[in-house]
Amino acid sequence: SLKHLIFFILLSYLSFAIKNVYSHIYMDDINIIIMFGFMTSYMLYVFCKIIFVFALFNDKKEKYIDKLRKNLSYFNSIWNRFISLKYIKTVFKFLPQNIIIFIFLIINIVYLACFYKNYNDINLYSRVIPTGNAGPIMEPLEIRFENIQLDGDISKICLLFGTYNRVNDSNLEFKLYNKKNKVISKETINTKILKDGDNYCFAVNKIKGNKISNYHIKIIPSNFDNENFVTIFKNVENDEYSMSLIKSSSIISYKMLIIFIFILLFFIINYFINTKEIKEHKYYLLMLVYLVPIMFLMPALEVPDEPTHLFNAYNLSQNGLNADIENTITIPDSQDCLNYVDIENRDAVTSFDKITSCLKNEKNVKVNYMNGTSHYVNKTFIGYVSTAIGIKISDIFSNSPIIIFFTGRLFNMFISFIIIYFAIKITPKYKKILLFVATIPMFIQQMCSVSYDAILNATCLFFFAYCIKLLCEKKKVNLKDNVILTFLLYIIYTIKPVYLPITILILFIPKSCYKSKLRKVISFTLIIMSILLVDKFISSYVFASIENTSNEMSNLQLNYLLHHPMNLFSIALNTFKNYTVFYLQGLVGYFGWFKFHLWNLFIYFYVIVFILLCLSEKNIFFDKIKKNYIIKKIILFIMIVISITGIFGAMYIYWSEFKLGYVDGVQGRYFLPLLPFVSLVLMSKKEKNNLEIKTL
Repeated sequence: SLKHLIFFILLSYLSFAIKNVYSHIYMDDINIIIMFGFMTSYMLYVFCKIIFVFALFNDKKEKYIDKLRKNLSYFNSIWNRFISLKYIKTVFKFLPQNIIIFIFLIINIVYLACFYKNYNDINLYSRVIPTGNAGPIMEPLEIRFENIQLDGDISKICLLFGTYNRVNDSNLEFKLYNKKNKVISKETINTKILKDGDNYCFAVNKIKGNKISNYHIKIIPSNFDNENFVTIFKNVENDEYSMSLIKSSSIISYKMLIIFIFILLFFIINYFINTKEIKEHKYYLLMLVYLVPIMFLMPALEVPDEPTHLFNAYNLSQNGLNADIENTITIPDSQDCLNYVDIENRDAVTSFDKITSCLKNEKNVKVNYMNGTSHYVNKTFIGYVSTAIGIKISDIFSNSPIIIFFTGRLFNMFISFIIIYFAIKITPKYKKILLFVATIPMFIQQMCSVSYDAILNATCLFFFAYCIKLLCEKKKVNLKDNVILTFLLYIIYTIKPVYLPITILILFIPKSCYKSKLRKVISFTLIIMSILLVDKFISSYVFASIENTSNEMSNLQLNYLLHHPMNLFSIALNTFKNYTVFYLQGLVGYFGWFKFHLWNLFIYFYVIVFILLCLSEKNIFFDKIKKNYIIKKIILFIMIVISITGIFGAMYIYWSEFKLGYVDGVQGRYFLPLLPFVSLVLMSKKEKNNLEIKTL
């Protein structure tokens, strides 16, 4: 079965993860390992299938299946006996009791240990925005640290290397000289270990940060030739090499304290899961112990487009729906301190001093942050209401940029949390799927920001839950139900209209829930008409003074597609060929301004669990509306494809460069609202697998 397939995959991961502790395996190699694990496991699965096919010819199929089932049951019974031992039982109250999840935990521990080993150091100085390179290193290269003054002791010097996308086999000798031109540290490496665009760090004896300008490095190459050399990236304009100066971190630090608290929370929540029967919506309440700390730990403005969303919410909180006020909002004079992580710089260095200085109350100033119509109060205002309320309340009591910002985040998270909580609570089916989607790391990142994505994603989940509730209940659909559905769809439509095709789910409500089939059609038509009329009214009267944001380039792009429709196929092929993994990473966990993502093992594991969840549920179309079961799945699938096509089409027309050969700007998080609806397409007539809530 699929869970045994996963078991073999995880075992292969475990062996490679352990090996990673003792040898150098880079992340690019891990991707190869992933594919190897899947292929090996799949070949094993096919081999078992072949055995069963041969068994069919000699009438021994049942015998082989029973033997396999008996062996697996025996293996599982050994595991259950083991975790039931006197002292082991107590320990496993705080750990996952499912063997696959426990193995996954062991892999996580090994991986996190490797991650901590490689990334625990503190970055004191970073200069990593290259515009070129130093050319082939075929003669000694000298690098000086002029005009650099730092606090703290430097223990590593990291340089950004380029390998010309090949594996080289030359040698580099690093020598560190003091101001007396005496060698105080040296190291020799083979360039085989260098990866293109990666840093290599060499250790040095502790150097005072305020004395680093007295030192310089000399890199001496050997055993090179015209096809076997490397380079170092640099900023050509100011002749600065791309480098980082690192301080070794102590195990006793704020960072380790935070990690320890999260690990402690993990064990405590496991205890509740293993000792109490917790329903899905009550478990989601437990998630608050994760959500609130994550919201505060995630740096300000670190979510994509968060600066834009912040000033949209600011504008709404101060100007309301008055679209005539175009240019000014009142903000603290030190508003720019919110960018304490320097979001435009991938490896920016920050400090507690920058954060604490942003806590201070400053005088208010009127400024123009309306850089184009995207910052006007427009019809997407409904997605900013919760953030705007938080900003308005905190603005009364404080002039601290960081307090105002995080209060806005808190209100946005709290409102979306309540919506999701009731979505999980009211739906009679598919609670596990809603819980799974709502706890995807990328979903949580958007939820803990000032972005309107928090409200949009939560509303899509609530709409799905309410439709499933109407599908399962025998009562008639009344005016209250239609008003709720209209309001939910209006929120979705005004924020991102590409998701409107999911409205089709309303038509799947059995006609027995209405007085007649005609009443059902009229009800659906009135919902759509109400949304469009309200939107037309608000656009025409409330926001009449806002100009159309379409530009000449988007019109040219649209005309290009209309006159060259065959190019759509090559654009689609290039997009999915080059960005499928990126979309999966962005769907599950590609954080910040695309600075880091979860290990690919986590990404694939989430995909597998989602498939298992779909197999563990019986499709409501077959359960409640057996007639035209397949047709309804096909129609829903087409509507999902239309939404996805709308996402790619909008980004190609309004974001991508003219005549670009692929779609630029699409992110995996855009597909999060569609996941519950995708699950309905993947579900079968009956349950194929039983995934317990405790395991999930």
